[in-house]
Amino acid sequence: MPAAEGGAVPACRPIPRGRGREKLDFLPSPLAESDVKRWNFSRVLFPSMEQPTVLIVHAKEGIRALLVRMLASFGGYSVKTATSGEETIDLVASDEIPVVLLDLDLPGMSGAETLRALRAMAPPPEVVVTTGRGTVDSAADAARYGAFDLVPQPFNFRELSQILRAAMDQAQRRRQSQRIETALQAHDPFPEIVGKSQGIKRVLALIHKAAPTLSPVLIQGESGTGKELVARALHVHSPRGTSPLTIVDCGALQDSLLESELFGHERGSFTGAHGLKHGLFETANNSSLFLDEIGEMSPATQVKVLRALQSGEFRRIGSNRQIRADIRIIAATNKDLREEVKRGRFREDLYYRIAVIEIPMPALRERVEDIPLLVEHFVRTNAYGGRQRLQVTKEALDYLITYPWPGNIRELRNCIERLSVLSENQVLTVEMLPSNILGRMVRDAPGPDGFADVPLAEVERHHILRTLERHRWNKKRVAGILGIDTKTLYNKLRRYGVPLNGRSEGDRPAAS
Repeated sequence: MPAAEGGAVPACRPIPRGRGREKLDFLPSPLAESDVKRWNFSRVLFPSMEQPTVLIVHAKEGIRALLVRMLASFGGYSVKTATSGEETIDLVASDEIPVVLLDLDLPGMSGAETLRALRAMAPPPEVVVTTGRGTVDSAADAARYGAFDLVPQPFNFRELSQILRAAMDQAQRRRQSQRIETALQAHDPFPEIVGKSQGIKRVLALIHKAAPTLSPVLIQGESGTGKELVARALHVHSPRGTSPLTIVDCGALQDSLLESELFGHERGSFTGAHGLKHGLFETANNSSLFLDEIGEMSPATQVKVLRALQSGEFRRIGSNRQIRADIRIIAATNKDLREEVKRGRFREDLYYRIAVIEIPMPALRERVEDIPLLVEHFVRTNAYGGRQRLQVTKEALDYLITYPWPGNIRELRNCIERLSVLSENQVLTVEMLPSNILGRMVRDAPGPDGFADVPLAEVERHHILRTLERHRWNKKRVAGILGIDTKTLYNKLRRYGVPLNGRSEGDRPAAS
């Protein structure tokens, strides 16, 4: 139904109620012409779509007609209607429909079932739910099923229009983000390394420079920071990337077994050596060998690895024959090998042999701005085999961002996978988070009387110091978290007598 000339709102006359007519429980509120012009927002939100579509789903013909008339008064909408859940699913599956206005009281497939099916689609439309029979008790219940919002009947035309406007905005943002992500992945050589923080940008820059070479690379970082992903990226984008990457965990094998794994053995060379075994130095010839957790390697094995790297030759256990091996070494460790060298636990000459290029991996707590991106990545990768995609509420995401993640990305990935499997309605709320995440927030918060009778300046000082402590005194990041600029943060630190290059023991925030 076309909008009136000049954008004016057509008069909405009260609909008589009586025999032979459906009872309509709502009527539109009057709108000024300026409102109509202001709310004709499709050109702004959907620049690539002439007419963004709203699908109205209601079993009563009279209500559908009235809703169509309401939406037509906006201008810029393409309106479709459906009378059942089955018809709704078919329409959304075959057309680009960003917003659905869904009544829960439907014949056949229930409104709640339709809502869940819509939210499981890729991409899912934003669903505004309406009900006049209390099918869901509250907006919180509707949100639990993935609805954008709930509008009870009878409702106000102005309220409905504002909610639809917000739903359109949300749909546009999500679909634009998905298009950008798809385009980036098409050109991103390292799609598994997710992040936009400065720390991860430095890692990617080093990969770009080191990958085309055959220089040895040492990747250092805490457990779970993604060292193996970096090793795979270095190999895949190297001149030997078409051959498989050979991996050995140096910390998982006893010294004698590790030597046999690396160099192989002849039959009968030791008890249990029932046949010839080719070592990884041999099988990785003309390829790359990833020595994970090289810091756990014993001094005796370090000597043999160093000799093989220096000469390009090695011998199987029990053999005198030298075997040539042309391999690229990529090593990783969660230890500070420079410190291990100082303490005499790691050979200095081997360190310089494997650390031609060093790639330091930042801990997840040092790149908190990447946590939302990682959560979205893991949510997407866990939506497989018909499993509905997990929807993460803003409150739950805030908890995930604040938690320090001692297990780094591995811990976050396992957390999201577990919640994706165990969530009944595929909506992640704060209540569903593991106790260790919630418990950390409780421990970090002051007690009920922790700041009683304390000056406001002391409360601010305490909060700033805690935030600096949590983010290792990265002042630029802390300023962003506190919502102030860096200059203001420096001024506050000076005012509170905190050294700008760190703090003394007297500045340590009191335990709460």
